[in-house]
Amino acid sequence: MPKKAIAEISDLLDSGLIMYGNDPRLEIRRQPTLIPGFDELLGGGWPAGRYTQIVGPESVGKTVLLQFAAASQQQHKERPHCLIIDLERSYDKEWWTASGVDPASLMVAQPMTGEEGIDVILAVIHADPLLGLVGVDSIGAMYPKSMIEPEKGAEQRFVGNQATMVKQFFAMCTPQMDGIIFILLNQMRATIGGYEETYPGGWAMRHNNHITLRTRREGWLLENETRVGFILEIINKKNKVGGTQGASIQIPFRFRGQIDFIQSYIDEAIERKIIINKTPSYIWGKEKFFGKGKLRQYFLDNAEALKKLEEQVSNK
Repeated sequence: MPKKAIAEISDLLDSGLIMYGNDPRLEIRRQPTLIPGFDELLGGGWPAGRYTQIVGPESVGKTVLLQFAAASQQQHKERPHCLIIDLERSYDKEWWTASGVDPASLMVAQPMTGEEGIDVILAVIHADPLLGLVGVDSIGAMYPKSMIEPEKGAEQRFVGNQATMVKQFFAMCTPQMDGIIFILLNQMRATIGGYEETYPGGWAMRHNNHITLRTRREGWLLENETRVGFILEIINKKNKVGGTQGASIQIPFRFRGQIDFIQSYIDEAIERKIIINKTPSYIWGKEKFFGKGKLRQYFLDNAEALKKLEEQVSNK
């Protein structure tokens, strides 16, 4: 290679515009999800410097997953700050607190337009070096100013306006997102004619997201024949940073906004053969239980046993 070329590449390396593949700056920081089995599905946890999209119909746990992500990020020593862009005006302090979030250190913005939301994100990124997570709830409610405040007397063509603005969002935020987890909630919509499902944001949403998770309700949680929650299924539809595409997990979700962690650990332990399921019996070590309800109650009443089960699931 000519000396001039070597010198030019050296300058690019010094500036950081070019890096070698083993440069630590290219490593992805991951934040644990606090949900058993979810880290493995994602490829190690929520990835920083990447976009994770969570899509699904209404009332299937999308927001609660964002809440748990914020609760986990607040435990990070170097970047504990979180910013939530609440375009749907759905923020409820008690709901977020139930997921372990400290509302006193959570920044919440409720912008009028999508452009205003983008401005808030960029302003906080530039002003706060401790920012570790940005959540947008939701892309489907990120309406451009042209739709909310149309110019008088001008013919308005709204088709494609939102998709164009979402494309602008990615163009402006991507260069600034180093070290920050971006979680984008989105809604499922029917295409014109209703033949298949899609989601707002246009092709920019499909191409720019590094992870796309599909959520849906899969069965109910019953206590004395009363519905107290449902099984939240999360499907890994797209993952460019690890995890197995097409894989899924099921999480017990209660209407109070709580994830049933005991049941989650039990389900994960059964999946990994830590607990042997010989229906209707369940065997854990020397302990044997008749029915999953009695198994769950055992761990609910025995803190030491639950801690041991958590360690087994985490270390397996």
